[in-house]
Amino acid sequence: MLPDTLTLQSRRLRRIRVQQNFKSPLLHGIFGKMQYKEIIGLEEWLRLPEVLNSMKNQHSSVLPLIDAYPDKTSIETAAARKISFEHRAVLYEVLQEQYAHVDNNALALRQIGKLKHMPTCTVTTGHQLCFAGGPLMVFIKAAQTIALARHIESKYGFQVVPVFWMASEDHDFAEIAKMSLFGKTYTGNHTEGKNLIPVGKLDASACSSLVETLSDPSLRIPSQLVDMVKACYAPQKTQTEAFRALMHRLFGSEGLLLLDADDARLKRLFLPHIKQELNMQVTLHAVEEMCNSEKYAQHIGKGNMQATPRNINLFYIGEGKRLRIDKTENGFRDELGKDYTIEEMMNEADMHPERFSPGVLLRPLYQECILPNLAYVGGRAELLYWMQLGGLFRQLGMAMPFLILRNSLFLIREQAWMKWKEKAFAPKDIFLSREVIEKKYANHASEGFSVKDAQQKMTEVYTTLTNSILEIDASLAGMAEAEKAKHLSGLKQLEERVLRSVKQKEETGLRQVLKIKDTLFPQGVMMERTEAGILFDREGMEWLIGLHESKLSPLGFGAVLVVEAADKK
Repeated sequence: MLPDTLTLQSRRLRRIRVQQNFKSPLLHGIFGKMQYKEIIGLEEWLRLPEVLNSMKNQHSSVLPLIDAYPDKTSIETAAARKISFEHRAVLYEVLQEQYAHVDNNALALRQIGKLKHMPTCTVTTGHQLCFAGGPLMVFIKAAQTIALARHIESKYGFQVVPVFWMASEDHDFAEIAKMSLFGKTYTGNHTEGKNLIPVGKLDASACSSLVETLSDPSLRIPSQLVDMVKACYAPQKTQTEAFRALMHRLFGSEGLLLLDADDARLKRLFLPHIKQELNMQVTLHAVEEMCNSEKYAQHIGKGNMQATPRNINLFYIGEGKRLRIDKTENGFRDELGKDYTIEEMMNEADMHPERFSPGVLLRPLYQECILPNLAYVGGRAELLYWMQLGGLFRQLGMAMPFLILRNSLFLIREQAWMKWKEKAFAPKDIFLSREVIEKKYANHASEGFSVKDAQQKMTEVYTTLTNSILEIDASLAGMAEAEKAKHLSGLKQLEERVLRSVKQKEETGLRQVLKIKDTLFPQGVMMERTEAGILFDREGMEWLIGLHESKLSPLGFGAVLVVEAADKK
């Protein structure tokens, strides 16, 4: 059992936080500063991989891939296990230093202080250090993680701190140095030659052209948002500092901590796993065994992998570059061709563990090594590669966190939504292709014009005619069938011509409907995966957290469309 004093203290803190920070949309029609007209559930039309649908329904057959579902007994068991988490002092020290010079850090320092003491736990999400926070889904993940921490606190009575894991060691700078605004993608001007450098260490000025893009008056982006991004991405800051500054401004007042795990003290805690990976290639063997197992094949397919393991799933950071390491007959070789003996590499790990960076399949293990973590909030692809790791976690005697699928979100203005409904489109129709939408629009505009009835009658006529012909001369039946096919084809062509004519006459209306589709699915991709999340700042991100606390479950698998109320004149 957890201490009663901490239980009572946590519940008291929860009540105070709710009173201060959250205005229920059920009572006020408002999330923070955002007014809404309607919130529509889309969950039943959101297509998920089969294994995630099984997770959603908590099928026991998935348990070999994920360990446990987040029910009352499992959460309390996991929390009790974290009481003995041994690395609190180091985690506290690192976070204290990382937040020492962050503006308005009082609440963050209190959150960090909680982690020093038992039995405080964490729930975590993470992402690349995308410019200005990246697409909307990054903000959704942050908001849902905060809501999940509050949910567990209020329901089970122990303290939980939400943590955002910054992928500062990622070396794909070209990926983070881009931004999508109103369906158009902009790229940074300093991406060449930087794709081997851990992005967190790069100067924020590498994204200066994107800052200038935000400032373009023709985009009509609110000046306070532009000024905020400019301040966070000041030239003297690193990409890590810039990303933390921006996300702290948006979510810091709600208790979110941003962790940069690229730290020598944290890496030393992970040293036994680094050496084990170098010595025994444990990740490769464990993942291959899992992905070729029957329990994996049942849901995902034998051998199907979201992330393919290499013989060494570590990178080596030398001379400012993050380099892939491969096992060779006599030792190791980095991707620039430099060879190392086994002894040299082991000595390097002992002396400088900070020079070793986990790959995508070792990062979850590193995370669970240095955090007293209960759950991870991730997207579909993330959860699928986590599922490859169940065997590795069990082999190393570590518990996996609860895997929480992030919720999905669409936003649309009231005027656009009224136009969508006016043209006889339903909420589920946003998932239709543009081609199907065009056809459906034309059918509606033509008041349901169709040759289906005529085709049916013609088929009946030819059936009677053919039967009569068969009684007279069976050799002529083929001619009757050919005539039937010709006339049915003619009716279909006539229908297509009529619908084409309607589309031409209704060009403006159709263009408006397709524009709505393109707003929700820019470049054919869900808006949350492309559109810059900063565009959805409504004088703060409290509305997004409130949405998760009232309309979307913090435990995930949800999807909603939020219709924003028309701007008041």
